[in-house]
Amino acid sequence: LSREAVFLLNTWGIEKQTLQVVSDTITDEGFGRPLGFHAFKSHPLFSGLHGGVYPNKALNDHVVRKIGFFGDEIPSEGKVAGIEWRYITFHENSKLLLEYQIGKGKIIAAGAFLDYSIQNYNVMQLNLFTHNVFLYTSGQLDHVNKYFWEYTPQTVKEVLFTADSMPLVESCHWNIPDLSAELVREKGLNDFVTLAGRRMLVMGKEKGGIDEIWAHPFMSLRDYQVEVVLNNSHEIIQLSKVSPKITVSPEMIIRKYRLGDTDLKEIITVSFDKPVVVMHYEWAGKSFGKIIVKQTSNLRYMWPYSARTTGEIEYSWIPGINSMLVSGDRGNLNSLTSFSAIPETYMMGQNDSVKYMPEGRFELYQTDKIQLNSAFVFNANEIHGQSLNVCFIAEAEDKEKIVALLQNQWQEVNNLFFKTNQYYKSLLKDYLLIESPDPVFNDSYKWSLLRMNQFVQETPGIGTSLMAGFATTARGWNGNQKISGRPGYAWYFGRDGVWSGMAMNASGNFGTVKNILQVLDRYQDVTGKIFHELTSSGAVHYDASDASPLYLFLAAHYLKFSGDIDFIRTIWPGLKKAYGYILSTDTDGDGLIENTNVGH
Repeated sequence: LSREAVFLLNTWGIEKQTLQVVSDTITDEGFGRPLGFHAFKSHPLFSGLHGGVYPNKALNDHVVRKIGFFGDEIPSEGKVAGIEWRYITFHENSKLLLEYQIGKGKIIAAGAFLDYSIQNYNVMQLNLFTHNVFLYTSGQLDHVNKYFWEYTPQTVKEVLFTADSMPLVESCHWNIPDLSAELVREKGLNDFVTLAGRRMLVMGKEKGGIDEIWAHPFMSLRDYQVEVVLNNSHEIIQLSKVSPKITVSPEMIIRKYRLGDTDLKEIITVSFDKPVVVMHYEWAGKSFGKIIVKQTSNLRYMWPYSARTTGEIEYSWIPGINSMLVSGDRGNLNSLTSFSAIPETYMMGQNDSVKYMPEGRFELYQTDKIQLNSAFVFNANEIHGQSLNVCFIAEAEDKEKIVALLQNQWQEVNNLFFKTNQYYKSLLKDYLLIESPDPVFNDSYKWSLLRMNQFVQETPGIGTSLMAGFATTARGWNGNQKISGRPGYAWYFGRDGVWSGMAMNASGNFGTVKNILQVLDRYQDVTGKIFHELTSSGAVHYDASDASPLYLFLAAHYLKFSGDIDFIRTIWPGLKKAYGYILSTDTDGDGLIENTNVGH
């Protein structure tokens, strides 16, 4: 059922809730007039369309009539297969694509945007989506995972979750080797600092703490802070308010604090290939009384999804593995924090913040935010070896898998820093190095090789490619989002990946360039066009006119540098398709893309 025919759901008594009508004026504000639907993650209706489709991209401004459910209204009988998608924005409360199960059959209802009579840049998208409707309702599209948009109220609640017990692996002092590269500041400031592996992105400030950790496609932790209480003192010292000596390297961040007569060292390191972060603490002397580890979890799904899509947040303390589990999206987003020592006391709950009082109680500040605040208190005098590991793991997988990952990695926690160090040192053996008379140039060049490698991010279900830039969500999009899901430019870019890919070819990093080409090929539009932006949550759009020719250019560049003709053969159909699209944009025959009248 399309457009006005959607009212038949009420007429036939299939849908008890009265369908609503909204009119909207569509104008070109510099990005064309794309109108369409997007799934929650994926749905067979979007097979070959990467989770969403703009079936309507008109040549002129116009008024569109939308039939569906808006605001807080939801269907009583059907499910929401797609919400309104305009340019790169999800309108999750505009529910326009509905699915109904009637006996053995299905009804798909699309309350807007399926106009077969107007001039439309996106005729191919319209046709493929329509084709998918008939394939899906006849049972022929069963290879695509099916999800629906959910609108149940969000809550934060404690649940019981158990896991097979494992022995406690105590921390020990780490003997740090020479680093692959390093920058040292005698007093840390509020400047931005970051660590990244393929699966984990850590961001914070030099002084202390961690602002955010992302395990794409979600923010798995934020506002990680450590406090200490000295023996015979009631003062709680927040490390983020003390200026440490800080060493930054690609493989770790080292902060050294002087507290009373005791030295405290904090080392943060990230696995280069697994979603694992370790925050390691070691101290000397007898001044330490308590160590308090605090963190917040909202499991924020990557933009353009809203904070609501995280759904209900569940949490549990699991004594058998000495860990806290936080879970969202019906068990599909999970974070696990594990410790090398048993906490003396702890607190978990839906709070805005938690304050530990010296007399041993917690002072809580309530909130309506959908988030979990937690605090864990350790008696430093009782910790063997005067060191503590905080291991953090996050995955967009089910709970059992993340617990299994912890059990697999826990024995290796004390060696993670060494493995990460060896990885970055090995990169410098594989890449083209330049020795010049200028030591500043030499050091800067080495840093650029190592740091560029950290922008190579892997997202399960998407692949491995270059992200464009890292920053926290503190400002959001111009600072106007209540809970932002946009960490700087931490998603995949088409054109940026190509320009950087050419530099990587020149340095000998062919493997990464191959990955970039694979992702560009995998997310090619039905027209053959190459994407401009692809978020780690799987939303992709195609508004860059130069991304497609640059894709061909990088493929040729890769072949010239690597000689890997076998791989080029595997993406040859996509290369031809992109070339065909490029030719179609030359409407006046002068050999140049027309950027004014072909829907860019």
